[in-house]
Amino acid sequence: MTSQSLVKHLLTEGNKLILSWFSPLQDQGGYALAVNYDIVFQPIKETIRSYFSGTLPDITTAPIWHLPILAVNDGLEAFLASVALPQDINNWMVLFTMIYIASAIALYQFELGDTALI
Repeated sequence: MTSQSLVKHLLTEGNKLILSWFSPLQDQGGYALAVNYDIVFQPIKETIRSYFSGTLPDITTAPIWHLPILAVNDGLEAFLASVALPQDINNWMVLFTMIYIASAIALYQFELGDTALI
């Protein structure tokens, strides 16, 4: 369980590492704004989303694709955690970490900025 927790922590914090290494400072600010919304500020969030949808179309439209994928990912993660052997989980987590890193770097090459991480 400790190794799984460590790998999962690296997966959840990996986007911050990629962001700090490959992204310019202005993209880091946009990413921080998009990721750190809080449910308490839901009305403010909707107002800001409406306002920024015309000024920052790439970063505000990215969660449209991101949220359904996260839902599927969480369901698959729960299933695998209940049926797979610990070494299998670690191997798959490492594999998908490498895929995520490679895809984020590849998308940065297309100048997608912080949208590449989402």
